[in-house]
Amino acid sequence: MYLWILNWSIGAEDGRSKDSTFCEMKLQLFIKNMHRKLGSEME
Repeated sequence: MYLWILNWSIGAEDGRSKDSTFCEMKLQLFIKNMHRKLGSEME
């Protein structure tokens, strides 16, 4: 899953630069959710 999102963000960087800001937002949101998930599991 993590690898897929990484490939997806890199692919977006390569091809559609106009979508890159959107992809960055999605990526940041995904990372935030991952951190939240990991944090709740560690508590």
